[in-house]
Amino acid sequence: MRDQAARLQPIREPTRRPTVTQRQLESLLRFLRLPARTHDRITDRTQLSLLLQRLASRSENEGVAWVAWHQQLDIVFFGAELALDLSLKLRRPVLRVTVYDEVGKVRRQMVWVHASRGKWVRLSA
Repeated sequence: MRDQAARLQPIREPTRRPTVTQRQLESLLRFLRLPARTHDRITDRTQLSLLLQRLASRSENEGVAWVAWHQQLDIVFFGAELALDLSLKLRRPVLRVTVYDEVGKVRRQMVWVHASRGKWVRLSA
C-alpha cells in the first residue's frame, strides 16, 4: 500500500520543473525578443480568461507548453509542441507553435527549427 502511494505521489503533485518543450519555447521567444517589455507575463492559469484557462489545461494534459502575456486588455497566448517526426529527421529540436488571441482564436501557426546557439529558423508551411 505504501509503495502504491509513493508511486502516485508524483502524479498528484504538479511539476514545477520546465519541460524540454517549455525550455525550447522559452529559447524561441528570447530569440524573437518576445514579449515586449510593456507586457506582463501570466504564470497562473486563473489570470487567463475562461476560454484560455481551458486551452491551457488541455495543453498541459496533451504535453503542449504554453506561455501568455497581457497588456491592459490584450492577452497573447503561445502554445508549442515538439514536432518529434521533424526533430528526428532534421536532428534538431523543431517546435510547432500556435499563437492565440484573448478569446482563444488561432492567429498564427508556425514551425521553427533550432539552428544553433539560440538561433531559430522558421520553416515554410
